[in-house]
Amino acid sequence: MDETEDNGLILGFADELIPNTSDSKGDKIPLLPVDFNDLGNRVWKLDFRVEGPVLSVNHDGKIEKIRELVIKDNKFLSLVYPEVIRQVAFAIASDKDFDYSDPGEGWESLWLKFFDERLGINYYPDPLNSNDIIVWCDEVSDSYSRKNNIITLLITK
Repeated sequence: MDETEDNGLILGFADELIPNTSDSKGDKIPLLPVDFNDLGNRVWKLDFRVEGPVLSVNHDGKIEKIRELVIKDNKFLSLVYPEVIRQVAFAIASDKDFDYSDPGEGWESLWLKFFDERLGINYYPDPLNSNDIIVWCDEVSDSYSRKNNIITLLITK
């Protein structure tokens, strides 16, 4: 990771969601930009902007080598990314105006493609049924965790 950059990117069509500071190359599409900001006592939070979700990570000097942690630390990856995936899924599913049959060209369509092609989630919840939304979001996160062996990642040094 280039330490001179203030932002990183997660390349979502790679085998795993991993941050990278370089522009996407080839068919890799950046799904989740990473910003490093002063978040007080929080380690991370997910922001939703017009252009899509952004992972904000605390970079106020309290956490040594935070940029490396975001990229390479198995504990960080295993504890943060399944929840990021769940929150992104929830944002899409809870948008009552979003049309799954015609997702358009926005960030939502890129994430739905990721859910389908990489996680095998090719069905959608009823946007008017809050329980259906919660179950679907958990299934998306569980699928990500299963595909990326998150438990193994957490306990491996």
